[in-house]
Amino acid sequence: MGFTYKIPTPEEASKKAAQETVNAKKHLIQAKKALMNQDYQTAADEYLQLSQFYGNISTIDFVEAAKVLSMAQHDEMALGFSFLIKAMVRGWSNWEIVKTDPDFENLRNSSDSRWQDFLTTAEEMQLDR
Repeated sequence: MGFTYKIPTPEEASKKAAQETVNAKKHLIQAKKALMNQDYQTAADEYLQLSQFYGNISTIDFVEAAKVLSMAQHDEMALGFSFLIKAMVRGWSNWEIVKTDPDFENLRNSSDSRWQDFLTTAEEMQLDR
């Protein structure tokens, strides 16, 4: 097949997991710092990096990431919908705020049909609870 794979030892796996946790925390700190400085583009980039560390991003972090992507009008802004849905799957139920919070305005006004898809998904998820 052209490649080899060596199963890591438990110690190697633990070390890698610990390093990923450190890296995730670094991106979260940088995202929050950039957000406090109103550097939305950097905050969005850091949240996107954080989102790659599965298991190290909280439900609220997904919501904040979506908000910052919207505020920055980031090239990857459409991922904000995925982040909000991930938050709802985890139990976040305050999705109504997305309809009125000005920080989500760019998501609401996006040119594709994802906003309506998000609302439909959110309403269906509420009915299932």
